[in-house]
Amino acid sequence: MANPSLKIPLWHIALATLIVLGAFALRSAVVFERAAGDPVFYPPDGNDMRTYLTQAETILAGGWTWGRQPGPSLLFALLMGGMGTREPGTLMLALSLLDALAAGALIGCGWLLTRRLWAGHIAGALYALYPLSVFYGTTLLADPLGAQLLAWGLLLTLWQTERARWPRTILLGGLLGALLLTRNNLFPLAVALLVAALWGLPRRQLVAHVGVAVALALALNTALATSSALDIDMQLYSGNNRDANGFGGASMAFIAKDTPTYWQALAQDVLIAPLRFAGLLLHKWAASWSSLEFGNNIDYLQTRAVSPTLQALPGDFALLAVGAGVGLAALWNQQRRLALGWLAALGMFTLALIATFALSRLRYPMVVLLLPLWSVAAVALVDGLRQRARRWPLAGGAAAGVAASVLFPLAVSAALIPPKPIFDALPNGVTPLNVAFGESGVRLVGWRTLRFWEGPARGWMRPDQAYTVQLYWALDRPTELDYTFHIAYVVDDVRYAGADSRLGHVSFPFLPTSRWQPDRIYSEIVAFKATEPLPLATYGEIRVGVYHVDLDTEILTDYPVTEPAPDRSWVLQTLAFYDGSTPAVPDDLPRVDLRFGTAGGDQIVLEALDVPTQAAPNETITLRMVWRAVGDVARDYRLFLHVMDADDQLAAQGDRAPHPVPSSNWQPGYPFYSEMTLTMPEQAGEYAVYLGLIEAVTRDRLPIDAPDFRPRVATITVGG
Repeated sequence: MANPSLKIPLWHIALATLIVLGAFALRSAVVFERAAGDPVFYPPDGNDMRTYLTQAETILAGGWTWGRQPGPSLLFALLMGGMGTREPGTLMLALSLLDALAAGALIGCGWLLTRRLWAGHIAGALYALYPLSVFYGTTLLADPLGAQLLAWGLLLTLWQTERARWPRTILLGGLLGALLLTRNNLFPLAVALLVAALWGLPRRQLVAHVGVAVALALALNTALATSSALDIDMQLYSGNNRDANGFGGASMAFIAKDTPTYWQALAQDVLIAPLRFAGLLLHKWAASWSSLEFGNNIDYLQTRAVSPTLQALPGDFALLAVGAGVGLAALWNQQRRLALGWLAALGMFTLALIATFALSRLRYPMVVLLLPLWSVAAVALVDGLRQRARRWPLAGGAAAGVAASVLFPLAVSAALIPPKPIFDALPNGVTPLNVAFGESGVRLVGWRTLRFWEGPARGWMRPDQAYTVQLYWALDRPTELDYTFHIAYVVDDVRYAGADSRLGHVSFPFLPTSRWQPDRIYSEIVAFKATEPLPLATYGEIRVGVYHVDLDTEILTDYPVTEPAPDRSWVLQTLAFYDGSTPAVPDDLPRVDLRFGTAGGDQIVLEALDVPTQAAPNETITLRMVWRAVGDVARDYRLFLHVMDADDQLAAQGDRAPHPVPSSNWQPGYPFYSEMTLTMPEQAGEYAVYLGLIEAVTRDRLPIDAPDFRPRVATITVGG
């Protein structure tokens, strides 16, 4: 059944016009204040606003190609061409007018939703005066345009509840298409409200109207260009990785991602710390409904500091949400179908913020859904007072508002994220250390390798992989300083890759050393990825160091290792990188195929060996050999050579690593060619040559099917 007709007296139209003009005046004032004091009034390179302007100029030059969120660029190109200027300030004034007109659309939404003209003015006036609306309405971003399109789409959707008309459906499809070009995440919200508003139509009419609107919207988006260009997996990972704080931005985990896709990287991080991931989602939900304003490319708080107009305007997002909660409760009692659609739209919007990151400019278009609910809340309050009865809408709305008022202060806290684990003793599976870094009092007490990041455990990696381990730290005594650590890959004293971060600041929530308790153990997962070519098939050291930078004087104080032995930094392990290529080795070496080791343990094969058969007394000969690892080798081995005389007495020997790259850093299957010199005995005669592999620390021989684990490999005639 159609709603009663809505007759609009002239003075209500005049009041609506005054609200729109007032909104434009406020936004214009902010444009001039930004021009005078905002450092990003003229967007710098790398800023999203600069990207849209550059794309708009490309369109005007005839070089348009589909890009990410092309809606703003298309609008800016239209304004540039129509006004004959590319001055950002002039564009902002034009956008301010468009944003002021959105206040008029919200007035219409309030009229249609409540059937009370005075209530409609509340929604429009709030949009006109809300400081975030005033601020974003002057920015060259996608979000204010998305909010404006959502406002007009909402007006058309509510208008369709009067009587479904095909011209409005076609116009709504165009608006939805523009919305999809501008902000993908807003499209499902508008469809949800459209379905809810038209649900009372016969089923065929409902499907027809919704289908035509959605089909037209999709048709305006050539091959869904905006969806394919959004890199949503990258956004998801940047907001949900193991180091994320929920508000976007780079992190150690994001920079060091080494899986083929961000989806795989996210899955690894979630499996490593599932409770932290769940807490992060709750934290982002809370922040999405709080008064916090997180900047990204452009910062409301920074602009507010230089804008008297913004400083004079009251209001924050949490208060808007509380009033909207009351209105939604009242709408639920009056028009449950429409309330369900509204609730679904708000839920989808919040889910989109939680899935990526909670930035205020991404959240901003939600105000379009909240403000008409203030009109509903006002009507419910007035009607309840007039009837002097505690009607359910008023009581339920008040309860919802009170509950929200209690919950929102909690929303600003990071306590929803489980704190980083703090230990009294090293957990099982952690390799103990006791490395002291000078006078800092900081100790590296342990480290461990991690599931999914096997490179450190096996001792070799590919250049495209991230080095990722978990470090465990402790503090000898309380400190007021916040220390910084570095972890780096160093070859011959040259740092090729690494990362620096304040201790306790790798992942969120931050816990710097100035807040550490002595004798407690703190841990973080740290990672780095090479950003320049690495020396291949050689080995380097993973070094860890501690230092402090005074932010006032910029003086850097380095703290070298004092225990267990003095050094400039601590060598955590050796590591080698391989790019998958196979080097050429001499093909004139005789094959011997000697296999050292046992199944389930370290296995090394001597594939080829060339030993001279003749030598002069005291001559130094050269042995040439090719080695391969069968599987990963956990330990470092040394090669021993025994030269035995006719009486089976040791006449000469050699002991050295089989190759300059330690065996624990050998890539399985990679051929390692090496040469070893050996000085022959003074006495002439025939000598037997034996060799074997011995573990560098324990001196245990690596097993092989030969007596004493040393096969005979050659006979050398010395002299004559």
